[in-house]
Amino acid sequence: TENIGVEHYFALRNTFIQPAFSVNAYAKTHSERAKPTYPELYFLLLNERNRLCELQNLPVYLVAGSNTVFEMAEYLPQNEKELLEIKGFGPAKVEKYGRLFLHIIDEYCRKHKLASRMEEKAEKRQRKKKEEKLKKAPKGESGRISLEMYRSGKSMEEIAKERNLAVSTIGTHLAHFVRSGELDIALFTTEEQRKLAGELLKNRDENTSEYKALSERFSNIEIMMLLAWVRRKNEDGDWK
Repeated sequence: TENIGVEHYFALRNTFIQPAFSVNAYAKTHSERAKPTYPELYFLLLNERNRLCELQNLPVYLVAGSNTVFEMAEYLPQNEKELLEIKGFGPAKVEKYGRLFLHIIDEYCRKHKLASRMEEKAEKRQRKKKEEKLKKAPKGESGRISLEMYRSGKSMEEIAKERNLAVSTIGTHLAHFVRSGELDIALFTTEEQRKLAGELLKNRDENTSEYKALSERFSNIEIMMLLAWVRRKNEDGDWK
């Protein structure tokens, strides 16, 4: 197809009707889709990107990829410094195309009385870094993180959700500290439960594992804590 003229382009843009759509941005899989907060601005920026690509016969990623356009429309950068924080923009690209995109964003923000949302982007990035740090913590440090979160008042379920780990994993972390004596077994079981566990373990036959001896009366988490407690007492010579 022949390149359209600039005057014809602006005539088309002025008569543009926004279609329904779904944008695949940020999503880790194709099934996760995000829609722009400001669809009209998104399409204005998208049209400008396409115009620049057509005029210079360039692939879109050399001007502004889909995620870049989405972030501009979502976070409303107001100057070149903020534009550098948008995914896909480096100094050279900002110098070459930044003014054109910023002009569109500025006009839209003035019309709709909007301000930059770049602080939200920075906060989101910090949250992501924190989550990644929690997930990638070394084994010993990971358990210590769970301990500190538990001591701060969070439940095992809350810790597991925040750290994107299984509740059983958090239970394993905390059971380690029951065995070391840093957590009191009374936080997880009653005196009656401990007495019952002791009787079941002492009276089990030699072919029955400790876990099986307790499995009919206690949950998996309770068993973790009770066995950690018993092993600590054995090590201290307190178990009779």
